[in-house]
Amino acid sequence: MKIWTVPARQLGDKQLLDEHRSIHAYFGMLGNPRFARHPFIKEFSEEAMRARHEEVVAAMAERGFNHKTPLPYSMK
Repeated sequence: MKIWTVPARQLGDKQLLDEHRSIHAYFGMLGNPRFARHPFIKEFSEEAMRARHEEVVAAMAERGFNHKTPLPYSMK
């Protein structure tokens, strides 16, 4: 099951933090030619991942988690 389809506020703490790490991994792969055909990169747009990041960060803040890892500027 893809957790991207579940509202961030409904995720457990571990799933929420894991998804946050996955979003940052996506941005680490974005723009790297070695990962251009990776299913993760092909399936989600940068804009969609930025929006999901904001949703995840809002859910983290509600739970008292710190967020000190901003996303990079647009990779395009």
